[in-house]
Amino acid sequence: MIITVTDDHEKLVELFNRNGLEFHNDPPIEKSTIVKCWKVMLGEQLIAGCILTNREGSYNLEGLAVEPAYRNSTIGSRLLELALNYLKEQKADNLYLLGKVPEFYKKHGFEIINRSESPITYDCFKCPQYKIDCFPEAMKINF
Repeated sequence: MIITVTDDHEKLVELFNRNGLEFHNDPPIEKSTIVKCWKVMLGEQLIAGCILTNREGSYNLEGLAVEPAYRNSTIGSRLLELALNYLKEQKADNLYLLGKVPEFYKKHGFEIINRSESPITYDCFKCPQYKIDCFPEAMKINF
């Protein structure tokens, strides 16, 4: 397994869609907003990845996904720690995300915030599955 920086955010979006992050309903990520992307490869297979963006001065974890067969390992935590450490090096104040698995992010110091406090706007909250079988939370961590 190898974790590297990548410029191919479109492959990561495909990974996110395959893993239920539903990026296909959102506008495409503007390349100018991308701060950094990481991918995790096992041989030729993309098994995980994450994208950091900066939109209007706010850092956002645009997506983090791990293929089901590799969940409950440390891959997701390792990717998140890479992103957090990178932002600390950049002297960022905080990081926002919309988490489909809030408990995972809470373990890493994120707190649930009111949606109105989050700069992240997705159509997620208008989705018919919202709060039926999908329970994302707006979250934030301060550095």
